[in-house]
Amino acid sequence: MACRLGKRRVAMLMLTLDLQIGAGRVPLPAHLGGVLHGFVEGGIKNHAPHLLPVLRPQGSNQLAEMMIQPPPFGEPIRDHLRFGIILYGTSAGAWPVILRALLEQQSNGINGRYIQIVQVWSINPLGQAYLLVEQGRLLEGVEEPPITHNIQSLADSTPAGNGFAAFYRLAFRSPLLLASRKAQRDRERIAHGLPLPGLGSVLDSIAARLRALEPELADALNLPPDWTTPQAMRHIEPLTPAASPVQQIAWEYSATPRSTPDTEEHQPPGRRTLLIPGIVGDLLYHPTGIEHEHTLLHWGQWLGVGQKTTMGCGCYALRNQ
Repeated sequence: MACRLGKRRVAMLMLTLDLQIGAGRVPLPAHLGGVLHGFVEGGIKNHAPHLLPVLRPQGSNQLAEMMIQPPPFGEPIRDHLRFGIILYGTSAGAWPVILRALLEQQSNGINGRYIQIVQVWSINPLGQAYLLVEQGRLLEGVEEPPITHNIQSLADSTPAGNGFAAFYRLAFRSPLLLASRKAQRDRERIAHGLPLPGLGSVLDSIAARLRALEPELADALNLPPDWTTPQAMRHIEPLTPAASPVQQIAWEYSATPRSTPDTEEHQPPGRRTLLIPGIVGDLLYHPTGIEHEHTLLHWGQWLGVGQKTTMGCGCYALRNQ
């Protein structure tokens, strides 16, 4: 399986991993995005470190050409775990190296638990799927997963908006972190509930990610470089259904602070844990008919919304109703 990294390729290729997972001494967190990101990034650091600049071409603290698709927030994990890794642009062309690195990394386990990768599939935005790993073994002679070369055909695959839909339903399966940092630190505001994001905040976030991660696709979709939601539509507030209402949650995020030459002498040792407020559940938005609205909401399912998307936050499924 050759890995060609020379020319940028539009892909949005997703690797879906099915794992067997053993018991652990402590419960797994309700949001597994951070844990799974640590497993993937650890595999690359340990077994394919030359790919780190490919995953983060703008620098270690900048946007990554990767996003974790974790299990739904709070879903009980017993002996089986399924999650996805979405790779963008040049990173998608590196899928064989990344997959081999993860097969090597599995011996380290996840969060103190034994794991075995049982199956791996590749899926592209056109719905084509290829089996890559079966019963823990990388299949020999497997065809290269489909990576779209014809950008216009990928753009043309975008479903047309349903003009008769009363609402767009965005079902957030992982924490949406779209509130401002000021709001996240305001304890009184958090106690009374974070504000639900307006339609403009959601669309602007997706548009920015599309432009940054897949600019060729953005061009094919005729999305202008400076596109933002029209001012009159920016503050359209969502509803939330009684059957699956929005819940405010606190994601316990732990990390080891990165040292720099300026901070390493003053940085306290060990990991830091932060409680980051977010929301999960369904948001309902009235369609407005503005240009690019449905297109962005469709591709947002592959791109995510808001902050910490690399760690699986802001993942949703779009349903018209």
